[in-house]
Amino acid sequence: MEGDKRTLVVRAIGKDGKTAPEHDSDTMYGAVFGDELCLAQAYRSCSYDQLRIVPYVGITTTGKDISNGVVDIQMTIDPTTSKFEVIQTDVSAQLQLQLGDVIQFDLIIYCIPRNTEFNWIAFAFANGRESFYHGKWCNRLSSLQHEVGHNIGFAHSGEMDSSPYPSPYADQSCILGVSYDAEKRPAMCFNAAKMFQSPWYDNMKRVINPMDYGVNVQKCFLLYGVVDYQPTIEVDSGKYVSVLLKQDDSPYGYYLGYNRKRSFNGETQESPNSVTIIMKEWKNNGYAQSWKNATLKDVGSSYTISNWNATESSSSKSSSNISIKIELTEKNKNNNECRVCVTRVEGNTFIVGTKAPTASPTKPMTNQPTKAPTSTRKCTRRNSKKVIYVKKNGKKKKCGWIKLGKSLKIRKNRCNNKKYRGKKIKHRCPKNCGLYAGVGVCKFLWLD
Repeated sequence: MEGDKRTLVVRAIGKDGKTAPEHDSDTMYGAVFGDELCLAQAYRSCSYDQLRIVPYVGITTTGKDISNGVVDIQMTIDPTTSKFEVIQTDVSAQLQLQLGDVIQFDLIIYCIPRNTEFNWIAFAFANGRESFYHGKWCNRLSSLQHEVGHNIGFAHSGEMDSSPYPSPYADQSCILGVSYDAEKRPAMCFNAAKMFQSPWYDNMKRVINPMDYGVNVQKCFLLYGVVDYQPTIEVDSGKYVSVLLKQDDSPYGYYLGYNRKRSFNGETQESPNSVTIIMKEWKNNGYAQSWKNATLKDVGSSYTISNWNATESSSSKSSSNISIKIELTEKNKNNNECRVCVTRVEGNTFIVGTKAPTASPTKPMTNQPTKAPTSTRKCTRRNSKKVIYVKKNGKKKKCGWIKLGKSLKIRKNRCNNKKYRGKKIKHRCPKNCGLYAGVGVCKFLWLD
């Protein structure tokens, strides 16, 4: 996660020598390396220049001279009609034949021509070097940042409280959640769990074990957003960007962070200027799904985790009489600093917090792909151009109303629960509901 990453962008060309990705070499150089807001700049900003994506420049072991980090590789198949697995195997093999061993490159970004038979968006090897993008998605900042995030060891970011069931992509405070159909936006970074996992903010991270403090004794500290990180501040200063609440007898920890909406995190899509509470496996600090459990926005708001320090084999009923209360006690007028207090309470006397997932934890992966897109259904349904909903005040709404919802929960509610003339909105606006709420016939628009 640190240092220069020699990166190669591959434009996959069909066997006919004519079929090419949607974007030319200059466009892709800009999207990855050169534009004011590009993949390289996003990682330089979020990592405080500790992870640097640089173009591969030089002569490969086969004698190919690459001057700007972008190269065309001709395939032996037709990528417009082939399955993803066939495309991935062929273009990887042809790269090695034409350029030599992939070990020459730290990251390889494959741009694949648009496929007319199978719908997929993007794919990456976790803790690996390769990522693949379908059509326009090779020139979408969020998809590039998301998939390269898998390459460097970040898993998906989801929400436990997403309707109708927990979604592994629903944490829109983190770029490892859902991605967006936009070329040079949004400008955003990572949630508290990913920030803690990375080595970028070590002097402003802290591990706290609530069991080290007495009952009803508050442990308080200041939280700052990633945009207000201070590289020169002393360790254990009481000022942090990520705090891990550790459970000795459970593999899950709770990560606290402040999602400051400004500068290179200024387009965060959820929980702006709020404390977020993220659950993730903490042992080994490795590749594992994270889940946003709660958001604290207003001073005085709190969240309580019951059944604290229960063992992993515990049943859904509490096997611990300990609760941990997390409270936002102060926030300054500039929204750049907040005070959070953690209190250990004997007995499950507070509202029960969200439970850990009952499924087995995600295991670390080495050179294994993230989950491939499961839907191959064509997205032929178009958004209605007509009125799709009429509010009580008589205001008429069209499909653009979906993306105007201020939170994922609101957008999902509009798609799943709102009806007009007996027909649900997700059936009237399949693309918008797929893209902005992750529901409906086009839900595959959410990235893997």
